[in-house]
Amino acid sequence: MDPGNTTMADAHDDEQYVLEGSNPESRSIFRHIASAQERELNNANYSEWEWVDDFWTALVDKNPWVQLKNQWAQTPENEIPNVIETPPRFKPTLSFLVRDSYKELFDRVWYRGLAHPRTGVLITGQPGIGNTTFLWYTLIRLLNRRQPVLFVRNWDLILFFHDGVFTIPRSELGRASLPTLPGRCRAFIWTLLELDGAQGEPETSLLEDPCFPVQASSPNPKRYSKWVRVRNAAKWGLPLWDKVELMKGLELQQRLYQFQRNLGPSLPISAKNIPVEGSARIAHRILLRRADEGHPVTQLKDALNVLVDDAIEQYGLAVRDVYSAIFYPKEIADDHRTALDKASYEDLKLIVQQFGDETMAQAMHQIVCIYPSPKTPRDGPRSHWLVDFKSIAIAKKVIARLRRCEGHHLDNIYHTFRVSAQCSVLAGWFFETIAIRKLVAGEIQNMVLAEMWCLSNGQDNAPTFEIELSPSSKSSLRLPSVESDSEPLEYFDRQQLPEGLRLHCFYIPDASNNPLFDALFIESHMHNAAVHFVLWIFQITIAIIHKGSREGYSSVRRVMQTLLASAKDDNKVATFEVQYVLICPQETKKTSWQLPVGWNDNAKTFDHRGKVYCLQVPIPTVLGRELSK
Repeated sequence: MDPGNTTMADAHDDEQYVLEGSNPESRSIFRHIASAQERELNNANYSEWEWVDDFWTALVDKNPWVQLKNQWAQTPENEIPNVIETPPRFKPTLSFLVRDSYKELFDRVWYRGLAHPRTGVLITGQPGIGNTTFLWYTLIRLLNRRQPVLFVRNWDLILFFHDGVFTIPRSELGRASLPTLPGRCRAFIWTLLELDGAQGEPETSLLEDPCFPVQASSPNPKRYSKWVRVRNAAKWGLPLWDKVELMKGLELQQRLYQFQRNLGPSLPISAKNIPVEGSARIAHRILLRRADEGHPVTQLKDALNVLVDDAIEQYGLAVRDVYSAIFYPKEIADDHRTALDKASYEDLKLIVQQFGDETMAQAMHQIVCIYPSPKTPRDGPRSHWLVDFKSIAIAKKVIARLRRCEGHHLDNIYHTFRVSAQCSVLAGWFFETIAIRKLVAGEIQNMVLAEMWCLSNGQDNAPTFEIELSPSSKSSLRLPSVESDSEPLEYFDRQQLPEGLRLHCFYIPDASNNPLFDALFIESHMHNAAVHFVLWIFQITIAIIHKGSREGYSSVRRVMQTLLASAKDDNKVATFEVQYVLICPQETKKTSWQLPVGWNDNAKTFDHRGKVYCLQVPIPTVLGRELSK
C-alpha cells in the first residue's frame, strides 16, 4: 500500500499486507497473513466482543432485515448472483445488476478495512452512477461473510451483529451503545453510511473505533470532508456504465413493464400509429426519426436498444439519466434545458476550481460528468478523476452557446482546461471549436500541412499514419478557402448531410458525433466537360493518438455518390480526390492517427482513401487581466 496513506497505528499491519494484481481471473487479488486473517476472524467471532444491548431493539424473525441477513449468511459466496433482489425499502428497481466494477471495488473496500481499520472509505463521483446501489451490494457481501455491520440510511440504523439484527433511534446512538472490543483485540464494525439527505457530516460515534466507516455520497464536501481528512480515508469512485450494462439494468426497472404495454401496440413504428401515454409518445417520435435514418424498428427489444442509444447520445452514461430519458423524458429534458440555458463562459471557467474543492453546483453535474481515470492504481488511496461533458449532444449545445464569445475567451478557457490533468478532456472540445473558427475565418489557410506516413505501406485495413513533426515533413499542399460571397459554414444534425450539397463551404456535424470527421469541405475544379471534386475530411483532436469509426467511410462514399449524380445532371464527368487532415495543437510533438477498420473495403466504385496530413494550429496564450479572471 501507499506508505503516504498509512497511519502510525497501521504501520505494523502494512508490513504484513501485500496487494497483488497478476491473476487474470481476478482483477484484485490480495495476499494477507497474520494480522488481516486475525482481524477477519475476530470480526465474525461473537466471543471477542463486549456489548450491553439495552439500548437496542431486537427485530423479530419475520422482519425483512432479519430475512435479508439469514438469506445471505446462508448463501455460498460463489453462488451470489449477478442480479440481486432489491433489499427492503429500496424502491427504484425490483432487483439490481451487480456490475463487475462493484465486485472490484468491494475487494478494495474489504482489504482496506482489514489493513487499515482506523481509516475508512468514501465512495463518491458522478451523481446517478450507482454509489448507493454499491453500498447495498457491500452490505450483502459483508453479511455473506458473517461480519458485524451497522447500516445507516438517513434515519434508519440497523445493526447486523452475529446472530441478531437490531435497531435503535438515531437520537440514542453513541459510543456507549455500540459493541466494544476488549483490550487490543483486532476487530471492528463495518459502518455503511448512505446520508445524501443530510446537510452535514455523520455523527462522531459513527466515525470512531470500533467503526470502519464506508460512506457513499454525491460530491459535497459538507457531508464528509472533515472525517475523510482526519481518518485519512480512501476516496474512490465507480466508472460510468457501458451500453451492455445499461441494457441489462433496463430489464430490472419497475417502470419497464408498463412502458412496454404503452409502446408495444405502436410497433412496427409508423407515422400513423402514435401512442397516447406521454413517455411512449416521445419514444415513438425518437424511433420514427431513427427509422427515417435507416434503423426501422419492429420489435420491442429493438425499440429499447434504439432508445438506450438515443439516451446515451443525449445525456451520457450515468444510469439514472439514461433510464429517466426513457421513462421520464419530458422531466429530464426540462432539467437539462434549464441547466444549459444558464451555462456561461464564467461557469465553465470555474470548473477547474470547483472540481478541486468539490463545490460544483448541481446544475453543472447536468452538463459535465466526473469519473475515475482507468489509469488509477488499484491499490492507491485516491481515484484520479477526470471531467468531461456528459454527452456529445450536451457538449455541442454548450459549444454552440459559446460560439458568440470573443475568440480570446475561447483561447483562455482552452488553456485553463489544457493545463489541468482532470479537465484535459474538456480542453479537446474547445480546441475543436477554436480550430473550426480559424478554418472558417481563413486564419490558417496559408499554414503548411505535414504529410503523415502509413506504417504498413497501405496493406493494413485499419492503417496507422504517424509523423514526428519536423520541417522535413512539410508538404506544398495548402488548405482550401471559402468563397467570399457565400455562407462559410453549415451545421447539420446527426450523421445525415443535407440533400443538396454546397461547394466551397464547411459542413460541421452538430447535435451528435460523426464517426469520422469534425468538418467536411468540398472543393471543385472545372475543366470543359469534366469536374474534379476534392473532399477535405478534417478530424480535430488534442490527443497524440486518435481513432475513428468505420461508419465514416460510408459517409464519405455517400457524399461522392451525391456529387456524381449532380455532375451527371450537368452532363459532366466527375473525378474524386480525398484529403484527410488531422488538426492538433502546435505544442503536440508527435501525432498518430489510426484510421478505422475498412480502409480498403468497398473502395472500388467510390474510393474513399486518400493522402493523410497533419496541421498544427497555434493557440495564443491570453495575457493580462483576462487570463486572471
